[in-house]
Amino acid sequence: MIAIPWYWRWLAITALVAAFAAFFYEQGEQHESVRRDVIDARRDVTDAKRETANAKALADAQTHARALEHDAADQMARIGNRYQEQLRDETEQRDRVITDLRAGTLRLSVPIRAAGGQCVSASADTRSGGDGEAHAELQDAAAEFLIHLADEADRIVDQLGACQTIIVDDRAHQQ
Repeated sequence: MIAIPWYWRWLAITALVAAFAAFFYEQGEQHESVRRDVIDARRDVTDAKRETANAKALADAQTHARALEHDAADQMARIGNRYQEQLRDETEQRDRVITDLRAGTLRLSVPIRAAGGQCVSASADTRSGGDGEAHAELQDAAAEFLIHLADEADRIVDQLGACQTIIVDDRAHQQ
């Protein structure tokens, strides 16, 4: 048998231990790499699920917002139509009153009294109300002016009412 010197034995044992260490180190690195890949894959799946859920929630919120906008637009259209109908009705009523005024079937008058409490002259229209007041009939131009002025005031009131309805409806939608 050939005698192997002791330093060669130690060198062989050290080389074998180094080879095993390198092998197991490489196996550990591969295992760690696979473990990191699995962790990354799980994180990617979790991120994808979260992104899908967020996209669905965003789509649902957009759909809901569009439905609310559509409802609000419909309500605004109804308010606008109602306002236009009121304007049309008031214009027709004003035109009927003016037509009656011009035809002489309607007369506008105002109560009058003489200055200083004196009796009213016979030239004034003395159609009396229940309290004995004297009335003077307005001229056609003055009566038409007052009717137009009252109609304009009614339109402003209707416009204000429509604006208030819009504000109330908008606040109801916000809640």
